[in-house]
Amino acid sequence: MAPEKVVYEVPTLQRSVVFSHPAYLASEIEETPYQLLQVCEAKGHCETLYDARGRGGFSIANNPGISFSPDRLYFILLQMTAVESTTKTYRSHYFEIYGVREAAGVAFRIKEGKEAETGNILRWSPDEPHALEISIGKNRKALAYPVSDSDASAQ
Repeated sequence: MAPEKVVYEVPTLQRSVVFSHPAYLASEIEETPYQLLQVCEAKGHCETLYDARGRGGFSIANNPGISFSPDRLYFILLQMTAVESTTKTYRSHYFEIYGVREAAGVAFRIKEGKEAETGNILRWSPDEPHALEISIGKNRKALAYPVSDSDASAQ
């Protein structure tokens, strides 16, 4: 059974990513729709990234190596749609990428502008601390990097 509260440590920032308040508990973390996502400092102060209480849920893959970038500064959130707590089901899920330092959603793009999105994310790059491998066409891959606010405003 999945726990009611899941904590992922981010040692380089002395913070943790906390999933809590499940709509229901499933057998695995990945199948449990949590409704409160927070980034907490070592001293206990927490900042809420996402609050879905009463309206859906989200989770993370059971394997933190897939979910978190190698430097643990970014993670892929599984947003769940049509969560039904009485039947313990949800219709589907899609990805969103969050930054621990930013305490918010983050866009990832290749230099040419193509964005990492639900259908093209392959995995975190094993060679780059915070790059995603994405598909950019048939049998073609590229590395996508986080877009800073200054990068986004320049476009």
